[in-house]
Amino acid sequence: MKIKAFAIHGLLILALVTTLISACAGRQPAAPLKKDTVETSGPESTAVTPASDQPVVLPAVASTTGWPVAFVPEPMHNFGTVVDGSKFVHEFIMENQGESPLRISSVYTGCACAVPEYPKMIFPGEKGKIIITIDTNGYGGMEFSRDILVSTNEPDNGMQKLLIYGQVSLFADLSPKSLILKGLAGDTVQVTSIITPYKEYPFSITGFELEDKLKEKVSIEIDSDNGKYSVTAKNKIKSPGQYLGKMIIKTDSAIKPEIKMFIRGTIR
Repeated sequence: MKIKAFAIHGLLILALVTTLISACAGRQPAAPLKKDTVETSGPESTAVTPASDQPVVLPAVASTTGWPVAFVPEPMHNFGTVVDGSKFVHEFIMENQGESPLRISSVYTGCACAVPEYPKMIFPGEKGKIIITIDTNGYGGMEFSRDILVSTNEPDNGMQKLLIYGQVSLFADLSPKSLILKGLAGDTVQVTSIITPYKEYPFSITGFELEDKLKEKVSIEIDSDNGKYSVTAKNKIKSPGQYLGKMIIKTDSAIKPEIKMFIRGTIR
């Protein structure tokens, strides 16, 4: 029985070997690659045959960021010397040297004395104007300086800093600059300011205007003496109270036709 089983296993192995030999004989041998041919894989692969023994150089792809790039040729402006109360406009030019639209989300000046106007978008290769309107009223005798912060969508430098500065000279000396009345109801409460024109800006006072809310609260008298002017405010209310308002003093000067003064009253 053992000899019979061994013979059967031998026959099965022989049949399996015969089948494998037949299958291999039916296959076609793979064609050898040519010496100077480079194969590439993929559904649309083609063979590339170099013209010489030099290595194949693929064409370079131009690199691009696709970003906007903000550039201001003159980020600082010195307006020199102007007289107190002067208003003027300066334009900063901003260029987009990038490859996508430059968006300006905000222009911050930090002061009502500098009012901005600006485009929302500057296309590649184009320029835009950031317009700043300056009011120097109240800056007489001081150096004026404002930082202008421009927020954009540029990835590397999203905050552009501009600067506008200069000297503001006084038009006249006001002593004091505001009229502050303090006292008791029923008493005579008044205050006087002396206005002295500077020789660089001679002028005469031609009149004044009170805000409506002050007309029933105070009276105004203006006198001149030796080129100086005294402006006196007198309290008119008879009972305790407070008030605050503005007076406009008119001048004949084309440089500064108006002088603003604040009047504050505290009557107890």
